[in-house]
Amino acid sequence: EHAMSSDLVCVTEDQDVTEASRLMAEKQISRVLVVDKSQKPIGMVSLQDLSQESEDLTAETVSHIKQ
Repeated sequence: EHAMSSDLVCVTEDQDVTEASRLMAEKQISRVLVVDKSQKPIGMVSLQDLSQESEDLTAETVSHIKQ
């Protein structure tokens, strides 16, 4: 129970990976939940996922999370 966060950070399936990265940096988290238009969970995006998309994007996000 203490390991779980009560504030979920979500992106929608049609949002850009840049937005997911921005949220991760802003909230200092390494994963975000992906939801559909009815707010049902459909997946998760992690820093590792972003690293496959763009090395520069991941490096910038990691530097913000570590602050």
